[in-house]
Amino acid sequence: MSGILVLQRRSNYEDLPTNIFPPSLLTAARTEILSKYKRNTFQPHVRSAVQSIIQQFVDENITETRAKIELLSLCEPVVTPLPQDSIEPTEYECAIIMAIVALLSYLYDCDMKPLSEAHLNSSYVHPFMHGLLSAKKPAKVAHCSNIIPEEFDDAVDRPDYKIDVYASSGYRFSYTNAYGEVKKSSNVSVTLLAKDFYRLCIFSKEAIDQYNLRNVLSFQVTANSVTFFTMQLEFPFLYTVTELVRLRIPTKKCDLLDLMGHMDNLLFVASLYRDHCVISENDLSPWRCDTLSSAYLDVIKNKLAPRKRTCNLTLDA
Repeated sequence: MSGILVLQRRSNYEDLPTNIFPPSLLTAARTEILSKYKRNTFQPHVRSAVQSIIQQFVDENITETRAKIELLSLCEPVVTPLPQDSIEPTEYECAIIMAIVALLSYLYDCDMKPLSEAHLNSSYVHPFMHGLLSAKKPAKVAHCSNIIPEEFDDAVDRPDYKIDVYASSGYRFSYTNAYGEVKKSSNVSVTLLAKDFYRLCIFSKEAIDQYNLRNVLSFQVTANSVTFFTMQLEFPFLYTVTELVRLRIPTKKCDLLDLMGHMDNLLFVASLYRDHCVISENDLSPWRCDTLSSAYLDVIKNKLAPRKRTCNLTLDA
């Protein structure tokens, strides 16, 4: 719909027109797209330092304040000459460290009550995304939204999260290059999750069309599981949404160490967002196609699919 092709990690959907989109083709297409993006890995000494600090914090050998100070000190530019074998963290590594620091104040060692959507978004999703993706120069303002994007004509849906870039003359709004949808629980109907995902696709497509962007980042959160996607218009009339990575945002102190297994994935997301979610050097207008609103999905979901047939957009692990 709307010229959007989705390339997920899972691709073996037997009810798709396999003569047109066989699983092998979908898998190969996703692999080809991902290969175009640079995948860095954490420098071993930086990863080791971060893990050591987090381990001490989780074990309560250091306080939250001390953990923040030590993590932030890894990102502080060094004034004195460095030893020859010492390497400073990259800006992408610093982004992951800042995301971890932002979470620390909200991680408690207790049995939390079920989180409301507002609690999940404001205390976990926002601090994490703001630390990971926001920046000062140019200003990338990551924020909770829940308002209709005024920059899009005839828009009726509201993203839960977005990132606005202020790069025009250094101070004025230029474009939005990331959107997010949040659901407080994984016990949500798959149809509703699919509708949220389609909204993300529409927001991303409209941003590409409106601002001539090379890529747009989006993410979908269910409970504390987050899946990142990127959309690009690389071929005429075909907007491609590619699943990037899936991980869990820690909501408890004891879960913080689990994030260490996803450091390279987070590095991939941070670098892709900073390097590729920018205005394209080429004019993409000849490749654009019309957008079908999410209202179209409401009309067809009961007409075209048998009621007992489940939606095949699987967003959980």
